[in-house]
Amino acid sequence: MSERGVSVVELLIVISLLATVVIIIASPFRGTHQIWEVGDRKAEVTQNAIIGMDKMTRELKQAWGIISVSSPSVTSGYIEFIDRDGSTVRRFQCNEGYLEYGTPGVMNRLAGPITSLTFACYQDNGIVQTIAPDEIKSVKIQMNTSDSEGKVASVPLSSLVSVRNDLDLGAGDYAIFAVGDITLENNTAILGNVGTDGNLSLKNNAGITGNAIIDDNVTLDNNTDVTGNLCTNGNVTMTNGATVGGYIEHAGTLTGTGYGSHFTGHVSRRWFTDVLPPVNSFTAGSGVTQVSGHMALAPGTYGDLKVGNNDILDLSAGDYYFKSVTIGNSATLNFNLSGGGIRIFVVGGVTINNGMSCSLNGGDASKIYVETHGSWYCKNNKAAGERWYGTIYAPYGDITFKNSAGMEGALYSGGNILLSNNGTLSFVRSAYI
Repeated sequence: MSERGVSVVELLIVISLLATVVIIIASPFRGTHQIWEVGDRKAEVTQNAIIGMDKMTRELKQAWGIISVSSPSVTSGYIEFIDRDGSTVRRFQCNEGYLEYGTPGVMNRLAGPITSLTFACYQDNGIVQTIAPDEIKSVKIQMNTSDSEGKVASVPLSSLVSVRNDLDLGAGDYAIFAVGDITLENNTAILGNVGTDGNLSLKNNAGITGNAIIDDNVTLDNNTDVTGNLCTNGNVTMTNGATVGGYIEHAGTLTGTGYGSHFTGHVSRRWFTDVLPPVNSFTAGSGVTQVSGHMALAPGTYGDLKVGNNDILDLSAGDYYFKSVTIGNSATLNFNLSGGGIRIFVVGGVTINNGMSCSLNGGDASKIYVETHGSWYCKNNKAAGERWYGTIYAPYGDITFKNSAGMEGALYSGGNILLSNNGTLSFVRSAYI
């Protein structure tokens, strides 16, 4: 019996055959592993991007308003906005292949890698694009994911967000609006929003419970207060304990301390247009309608209306037209709203002397509307129960309440508005604006 060993050549042949068999057997498994690895990486990148997109969508939906945004053609885009707290400026941006989020100058990576981030902003109709912050009503966010190792194809993500804007005020949203200046003095309180094309001056414990949108300068003095946000294209001067509860947006200088946060920006001119109601065209009759004692007046066209001292005038649902209105000391106006609203149109001015009081029957201040093409002047209306109800619109004149105890409704003037000495205006939206 002969014995011999295995040659090197034979050993190499066997090893080669075994390697071939192993490769053939392992090939399907290697392909499956590669597919799994790519799918897992794609899922990870996509999930990461979805988290970032969800964060952007939620934050922009709850934001107070957009401050600035990149052009829709910019693929490394950004958007800056006021956070839900009404005071903090936040920002999303694409930087060095990552989605970043934070306050300007202090940004943190939120998701990535990404190849692009764009923001397309639209006006009310959702068709016309804009980057003007005050015009933005919706934002289309588009983001593409990437893979730093180049093994995964880009995955596009898109979301359309409706933008809330708490300062997007228009006709009927203001308790007071004037084309000229607004002055609030001596414990006067406005429960609602205030806006003016001119200057705003608060003196001696006067206050605004709402937002103030001002085109010119603002002066807050002697413990005055704006509990909402203050936005102005002019300067802000705060002295002697004045405070602002929200943020201050100012295009000019800011002097004082009593506020939480502020930033420099311009208030859009859009907030000062289409605020005043359309001006009605009307005429009045001739002669004088003198109220003596207790008198009821039906809707219709009259000349000058004069209500004497201590006299009582009953008005009912419908429209009244007067040449002018003069109301004497301690007179009373009774508004019967059970049949509907009352509108009063005055060609000239309205003068109210000391101590006028009003009463309502069957409705509230939203159903009373007065339009005077002169000025409105209330001299002294400070006792308990001596109140005014309804919206007053003076497109060509001033509105003045001196020593007024209280009002419910709204004031709109093409001139100036002055409220002095303990008056409180509680905003009630007009049914006619």
